[in-house]
Amino acid sequence: MILNEADLSGVILNDADLSGADLTDAILFGTDFSYANLNSANLSGSNLSGAILNGADLSHSNLSYAILGGADLSDANLEEMIWGKKQQWEGVQGLETAVNVPEALKEELGLN
Repeated sequence: MILNEADLSGVILNDADLSGADLTDAILFGTDFSYANLNSANLSGSNLSGAILNGADLSHSNLSYAILGGADLSDANLEEMIWGKKQQWEGVQGLETAVNVPEALKEELGLN
């Protein structure tokens, strides 16, 4: 599914199956992805500010250059996600309950 550069701000996509979706540079401000399957999705460069990602499967997803400020990652699966130094993590909530958070990310954000 190709949704790159789409504006899905505020859309409710909880429980949606978006595995492998291309959401590169999408505007996802405040989108509800609760318990959505985003396994292997490309979210690179997307604006996920204020997005609700609690319980979402973000394993193997690409979050490089994503804006995550204020997003809720409570209980999200972050196994083997791709992330980089260019991401904006300010105000992210729920990382303490997210599963499979990479050790290097925990160290970078002072969660250890």
